[in-house]
Amino acid sequence: MKKFLLLGATALSLFSLAACSSSNSTTTSTDVSKSVSSSISKSKSTSLSISESQRKSQEAESQSIAESQSIAKESESISLSESHAASESVAASIANTTTQEAPASIDTTTEDNNNTTVYVVDNGTTKVYWYSASAIKPTPKNPVISMTESQALAQGLHHSERE
Repeated sequence: MKKFLLLGATALSLFSLAACSSSNSTTTSTDVSKSVSSSISKSKSTSLSISESQRKSQEAESQSIAESQSIAKESESISLSESHAASESVAASIANTTTQEAPASIDTTTEDNNNTTVYVVDNGTTKVYWYSASAIKPTPKNPVISMTESQALAQGLHHSERE
């Protein structure tokens, strides 16, 4: 924009000089107007070439900015999809591990309960069993037998309330 203003000021100054000298001679005014018009056309072509080069550089700059933004968006979406896939695989692996471990721990607990040795007084004729023979109070006069907890439960025995 400044270039156009300078161009206009130059043209005006040349024209005013030509007007001042036109009073002396008409041929000089013709020569001056020709030189003014040639200088105007030269400055127009220069300003057009400058504005075209500026426009091209702005287009190239905007294109490179657009490309970098699209690359950034693509890399962001790729990293998001990779992190999403990784979190899904971790969640699936945790779910598989939990699913596999849970039945094993339940089976172990059940087996431990079924294989635990319990003690029954009066040759197994009472309806109560103990986990520890030393916990039986008062000390029984009849023999104490041992069996697994699953056998005691099968006979309808229950755990002692005092132990």
